[in-house]
Amino acid sequence: MTDRHLDKTPTILRKIVDRKWEEIDERTRRVS
Repeated sequence: MTDRHLDKTPTILRKIVDRKWEEIDERTRRVS
């Protein structure tokens, strides 16, 4: 995802996406 795309995203949505990616990151770390 590019910064340009994020700029068009509402702040609330961006926070939700951020949290989702953090969860995915944690899961991948546990798996590896």
